[in-house]
Amino acid sequence: MSRRKLLSGSAWNFFGQALPLAVAVISIPWLIRLIGLERFGFLALAWTLVGYASILDLGIGKAVIRTMSGRLARQDTAGANASGAAGLLFLLGLGITLGLAILLAAPSLVERVLKVPPALQTEALTALRMLALSIPFVMLTGGYVGVMSAHQDFKRMNLIRAQLSLLTYLLPLLLALAGLVALPWLMAAILLVRGGGTAVYAWAAKRNHGFQIAWRRPAPDQVQELFKLGGWMTVSNLVGPLLTYVDRLLMGALVPLRSVGLYAAPYDLLTRLMVVPYSMLSAYFPIASGLKPGSAEGQQALFDVVRWLFVAMFPVVLVVVAFAHPAMTLWLGAEPGPLAGTVLQILIAGLIFNVMAQGPATLILAAGHPRNIALLHLVELPLFIGVLWFLTSRYGIVGTAASVALRFVLDALAVGALALHDFAAAPRVRWGQQLALLKPTLLPFVLGVALLGLVQFSRSWWMAALTAAVGLAVFAAYAWPRLLRPGERAGLVAFLRRR
Repeated sequence: MSRRKLLSGSAWNFFGQALPLAVAVISIPWLIRLIGLERFGFLALAWTLVGYASILDLGIGKAVIRTMSGRLARQDTAGANASGAAGLLFLLGLGITLGLAILLAAPSLVERVLKVPPALQTEALTALRMLALSIPFVMLTGGYVGVMSAHQDFKRMNLIRAQLSLLTYLLPLLLALAGLVALPWLMAAILLVRGGGTAVYAWAAKRNHGFQIAWRRPAPDQVQELFKLGGWMTVSNLVGPLLTYVDRLLMGALVPLRSVGLYAAPYDLLTRLMVVPYSMLSAYFPIASGLKPGSAEGQQALFDVVRWLFVAMFPVVLVVVAFAHPAMTLWLGAEPGPLAGTVLQILIAGLIFNVMAQGPATLILAAGHPRNIALLHLVELPLFIGVLWFLTSRYGIVGTAASVALRFVLDALAVGALALHDFAAAPRVRWGQQLALLKPTLLPFVLGVALLGLVQFSRSWWMAALTAAVGLAVFAAYAWPRLLRPGERAGLVAFLRRR
């Protein structure tokens, strides 16, 4: 496994997501002032629909990465391209179907569902129909991203992604500055970006990897493989967001609206921090797809990815826990700040478990077993809702945060056990032998819990800085020689010097 490729791919994935986010933070307030809140609200819904259309891709985008990566690892380039082409044909057909559905439902959506003000309904109807035309391009783009990910071409892929994301925000802003604030003009910008982006991805895939869509009927075995993987990934894609958002949905019925806002502020910070592990795992998935489950490499991969995630994210978690109370007090005020700080500490302490679970989950998907993750999510959902309802009713938003953190812990344990069985364990290896493989991870875990306990009591800026500095020093003294191998230390230093 190439650690250099993993570091480079993770860095480019982070760049591809972080740069557009920074531009959005700057440009959105300006755009709101120019076009008004009603038009911006509709535009935000359009961005959301375009951004989350991949959830409805039946898991084919992820299946393309897995099937192509596996074949490329076996030097079967022709088979990889055939599998990718089959996936893109299905994505195109699905995009056309979804686009037609939005096109036909547009009048009802504008008048009844979206509740667009009467003065904007004509604009909104035309804009929604234009948005429907962009859906096939969105689906195809997801497929081409899968193709380039399978080839581990993360630099080129993220350079294209970043430019397209920047244009998604900047073109509407430029049109608004020119006085073209009507929704059809703004939607035309999105359609242009999506159509042009698909063409750029297609050109890059063909020029650099010899890949293009084959306009012929896919082989039955290719169809079966894609949908076997993609179907269960779709279940996870649908249930996973429910696990993420159900806490705020239930809170609306159980606690005052003011408390929902106090909870939402620290939770939003938690979701922003996940860009780091997601960037790394997007680069890791195609690498892991080429490994053989049950092999010595597969066992090593499981513990390596957990170790890397822990080293990358624990310092961030420790600093956030240390500064939670003074930072929330500065941001939200002296009265609500301490409560929000406690909520943030509980959520972030649970986050380290959620981060570490993402590695084993990625390996399970890479092994071609998305069914197990989907079934786990289906079991978790009703149990989580029950615990969430009970703790929120008794303890308010602190109970909500505790229920989320508890889910993170139990989910990490369950996913880790599944990964031991599905990916790391050789055939006929007993559970006791599999669990023995976890011993090297126990000491870092105990150290991490102790350090989080050390820093959680800081209430002032100077105490937060002192405890964070001590905690980081202790962690660095242990992690640098014990959690990073000599080659990894040298590679990380060389990578940072090049940047």
